[in-house]
Amino acid sequence: MQPSFLPENYESLVDTALAEDIGGGDRTTESLVPPDAGGTAAMRFKQDGILAGSEVIARVFNRLDSDATVT
Repeated sequence: MQPSFLPENYESLVDTALAEDIGGGDRTTESLVPPDAGGTAAMRFKQDGILAGSEVIARVFNRLDSDATVT
């Protein structure tokens, strides 16, 4: 069995994470947020460190919206 966090396993990891988190959908979001709504997010850190998983994060956002940009 190969470790999950190798690039060749990212798509499977994204599938699993989205199935767990979203499943059949989020009823509150579907009721309150228009389907074409956009957004922006920023991560800010109080001190230097190492950010792990950014490639997987980018793939999740791109799976949900092919126009998403993660930098």
